[in-house]
Amino acid sequence: MANLMLQYNCDNYVELVHLLASKMQAPVRDNMIAIPARYGQGYLRAQNLQGGLSVLISDVLCAADIMLERLPGYNSFYVLQFSEVMEEQIAQITSRGNTSIVTELTNSYVMLHNGQMESKNFIPAGTQVRSLLLIFERKHLLQFLEPDVADLFLSNYFSRLVQTGAVEPIDADYRALLDMLLRPSIDHPLPSNYMSNRCMLLLERFILQVMSKTEERPLTGKLSADEVNRLMRVEAKLVKDYTVPPPTIELLSKSAAMSATKLKRDFKLLYGLPIYEYYQRHRMKKARQLLMEGVHSIKEVGIMVGYSNLSHFAVSFKKEFGVLPSEFSVRDAVLPIERID
Repeated sequence: MANLMLQYNCDNYVELVHLLASKMQAPVRDNMIAIPARYGQGYLRAQNLQGGLSVLISDVLCAADIMLERLPGYNSFYVLQFSEVMEEQIAQITSRGNTSIVTELTNSYVMLHNGQMESKNFIPAGTQVRSLLLIFERKHLLQFLEPDVADLFLSNYFSRLVQTGAVEPIDADYRALLDMLLRPSIDHPLPSNYMSNRCMLLLERFILQVMSKTEERPLTGKLSADEVNRLMRVEAKLVKDYTVPPPTIELLSKSAAMSATKLKRDFKLLYGLPIYEYYQRHRMKKARQLLMEGVHSIKEVGIMVGYSNLSHFAVSFKKEFGVLPSEFSVRDAVLPIERID
């Protein structure tokens, strides 16, 4: 087993992919690396997008320990990181210091980094992780926030991160957007525009999630980091496969190592909905996404989200979105971006 460690200082991921390829002695094709067998399996793909965005997409099963260390840079930029570990493992999220954040990828989370600070990502051997890292600048925040609000947002976020190490969970809404991007290639007539739009939607959702928690001062502070990690694993198990009935509360509570009463209370505290209401809402969102893709019939989509009875599927879909699946029309795939004051 050949462990891998790379120090880098880049403000775009195309450059990083070429550095990794050199370190791994792997060829690069269209800014993508197929991971050599001695390090694992999977791929990393980078793309520089319009307006200064840069994205790194990966799906890797590690056969070796991998440490990627980004050194402090002079250019001002930020990195929004989505990492989803595909196997359940004991979670050790973050250790903090005055000048760096070290993140061990043993759970799923969303996190913002400052490009002018050192950052380390450690992926243990045996871990399968899907990741999307997005480099953006302050000007991209100004598409959503007024300048003074953007500065306050960044200040509050990084203060909270350094003090508590708290990270955001990946929920089903994040996962739906990530599933559109975490592919070796994008099948779309305008792939760059498609990726830019979805990346900005991820950034918008992150801003809204963080700001809503800051403004509402929710009770999630009463949950320990370990409890949050266990609830995140429950959420991933809950929405993993819509073709089969959802896990029972008994199974989920055993998975979370907490009582059913505590699980139901804490899940609603973290995700804002009771467990099966959350499941049903995101089940219907998955159906809507499949219909928007225009590949499957209504009957096929119903089966893909666990309905053998088409009329039951139609009733559930209308209850969630106000229209029947047969009345649903695919609108412009580029969704509007709203400014937050």
